[in-house]
Amino acid sequence: MLSNETWPNPSKGSSRDNTNKLLMKFDLHKDCVNGKTKLFIRNPRTVFKLEELRQQKIPDIVLILQKYWRGTLGRNRFKQIKQVYFIMYCFRKYKLRRYLMELMKRFRDVEKRRDLGRNVEWPITPSGFENFDDKLKKMHAIWRANKIIDRMPLVLKKSLEEKVAAFRAIGNKRPEWGYLRSWKGDYLNLDDEIKLPSQRHDYLLELENIRRSSNFSKVLFSSYIQ
Repeated sequence: MLSNETWPNPSKGSSRDNTNKLLMKFDLHKDCVNGKTKLFIRNPRTVFKLEELRQQKIPDIVLILQKYWRGTLGRNRFKQIKQVYFIMYCFRKYKLRRYLMELMKRFRDVEKRRDLGRNVEWPITPSGFENFDDKLKKMHAIWRANKIIDRMPLVLKKSLEEKVAAFRAIGNKRPEWGYLRSWKGDYLNLDDEIKLPSQRHDYLLELENIRRSSNFSKVLFSSYIQ
């Protein structure tokens, strides 16, 4: 362990060659003689010198061992966490798949129902998918609204945008604002709404002046002010 050439894995040569490399590195080879299987040291100070060098090297060896051991622990910990997250991922997929299958079962042929699935009870939302469930309910509400509009007669569709705008403006302020009636919009241009025949002529004349200055084509609403 005293040389990078001999520890932890000798680069080349036999054990005798590597031993001689250490002795020559620290200038101790003159006090040693190689036997067939052993190394003979003349002076005890050489033994103490080698032991002292070994003691100085031990802290570095400990740090290396700690580094490898901590790396092993870290890799094992990472593998465990990765396995846990993989199990969680598979379980979430299973819960989501089960929820969607139940949802498809309950809403099958919902387009043929009179209420378009309004009274269908939604399955219990799996934990962690609350936002996803809210988006699905919103999508269903939009789809249902579009289906209801498609079923409406053309005469009711004409005033739909105006009624929606009126609901946003006064829907919560007045209990009755005429949403059940058929809206005609340009009331001042209707014979049964004009109080005096001359007023209609005045209205059309003023409307033409406004149309020239403002450049519009359709009157959405006109009425007497009460």
